[in-house]
Amino acid sequence: MLAVRQDSLLAISSARIHPVRLPQPPVAELPTMTTLTFREILAHHEAAHAVIGVRLGAGVDEEGIDLDQAGPSGAGGIIRGKLFKFHPVDTKTKKWRMLLDNLAIILAGPAANSKLQGWDMAEALKRQYGDAGMARNQIQVSKLVEAKSDDEAKIREEDVVMEQGWLKAVRMLDDEATWSAVEAVAKSVIASGGKLPGPTIDAMVRKVMLGKAEKAQTPTSN
Repeated sequence: MLAVRQDSLLAISSARIHPVRLPQPPVAELPTMTTLTFREILAHHEAAHAVIGVRLGAGVDEEGIDLDQAGPSGAGGIIRGKLFKFHPVDTKTKKWRMLLDNLAIILAGPAANSKLQGWDMAEALKRQYGDAGMARNQIQVSKLVEAKSDDEAKIREEDVVMEQGWLKAVRMLDDEATWSAVEAVAKSVIASGGKLPGPTIDAMVRKVMLGKAEKAQTPTSN
């Protein structure tokens, strides 16, 4: 799960992603459509954040993924990554592009849950409320959604933007090479005991993507 501190958006060129705990649901709540354990699902969730971050050029911090790092609200995993920072001199077009990229990174985790567990967007964001709150914070920080006459109208417009970010994350995860990278990172996190540093994640994603690209370009014999 991801969360961004307000001050991190102002202090550094790429906003760092800080940990928020993912509460572990009872085993009975896990859908029957997946045979993955909760820990494996968690690894895919964090891996999706990381892979989409690398794919979009934001990257992952040195600390990378830690499935066991404890926090104030209990058990769960974290990914320390980066988001793009908005600057006053940026054009509106550039800000929209960065906002949708940031939303795709933030919502990639819930989108991975959706892919694995059959949740729709509403269910995924209800369960992954930390990521949902972080995404809405990004929309507000961007100042691209203009103030409305009432709060409900503004929330509805924010929801439209949120859905655009969600769809971008879903489309990216539906790409075969991207999902292969997510699976590779998730398996590596599990195999390494729950931790995977950022440089390793970055190299793994690039290797998988390059391998898929080369395979696609290799002519097949009749």
